[in-house]
Amino acid sequence: MFIILSKLSILVLGLLYKKPLNPYEITKLMESPEIQEWFPMNASSIYTTIKNLNKKGHITGEIQDKGNRKTIYSITKKGEKALKQSLELGLETYNIHTSHFGISLFHICILDKDQAIKLLEKRIMDLEEIKFISTDRISRTSLKIPFYLKKLH
Repeated sequence: MFIILSKLSILVLGLLYKKPLNPYEITKLMESPEIQEWFPMNASSIYTTIKNLNKKGHITGEIQDKGNRKTIYSITKKGEKALKQSLELGLETYNIHTSHFGISLFHICILDKDQAIKLLEKRIMDLEEIKFISTDRISRTSLKIPFYLKKLH
């Protein structure tokens, strides 16, 4: 069975795959400018995601400090499987059926033909630019990808 995870769930599970953390630590990591630049989020959505992942059995929490009720979360086997499937799907596909683009293609006949063609050509140019940037980043960072950070715990 394939499980579709939200982007925020994938981010949280990826952090917990590397190391057990409490919600405050997860929130602080997610507030980094590098993450907020491309995926802005607020603390409440992170806490809600943690609660939902726990409820679904993707993570499990253990109270470490009884006085402060500090719960440390770890990823479960079910969570690891869902995370890996989601990461593989994210690298492998671009699903137009669930995007605004897919809806626009479905109703393209509503638009002026010349305008629609111009917009599609612009999209192709944008995708080519993304391809160029991605290829450049991969070539510059492929040797720096931390595959050794499989698990820190």
